[in-house]
Amino acid sequence: MTKKLIFTNEEIADALERISSLLEVQGASNFRIRAYANAASTARGMKTSLTEVLASEGINGLIALPNIGKSIASIISELSSTGQIALLERLEGQASPEELFETVPGIGVKTAHRIHETLGIETLEELELVAHDGRLNRVQGLGSRKIQGIKDALSRILSRSSRRRARRSRWLEHEMKEISLHKPDVDLILEVDQEYREKAARAC
Repeated sequence: MTKKLIFTNEEIADALERISSLLEVQGASNFRIRAYANAASTARGMKTSLTEVLASEGINGLIALPNIGKSIASIISELSSTGQIALLERLEGQASPEELFETVPGIGVKTAHRIHETLGIETLEELELVAHDGRLNRVQGLGSRKIQGIKDALSRILSRSSRRRARRSRWLEHEMKEISLHKPDVDLILEVDQEYREKAARAC
């Protein structure tokens, strides 16, 4: 049985909010955007661990909670089982640099365009770098207070991504160990194969 990963409600809420933000900048329907935002609010406000609810009651236990439907419950289950969310990975991969920048609080459509046009950067990691090395000051309309806000927001967003990648890495390591523990011995495989061949030869 695959071991479930333990995610805090805060981490689950972060992931759902990230999906909501990416859906918004990519022009998804307001219904989908709100659905993920509302589910994030539910996750953040829960005293009981969603991971524990999933372990004890399954997906139906999550669906019974406010603002968490079947699709979002499945996403929480996927995160717990694999350490990643395919939808989130896909949305991040599809977003243009400007759309990615727009998901950072304090950066609107015009500012995102100016950042990309002025500095030629394309990722949030690069945005964090230019925010700290002073190059972000070159962008029209960005004062020191706003840049500090962007730094703080990026720190939160990227630390969540790092935790997500770290959990994914630990899950993969666990799965590889499980495969290694249950992998048949090579000599046994050859022995069974030889026995099969001998039986087939006698049958001819």
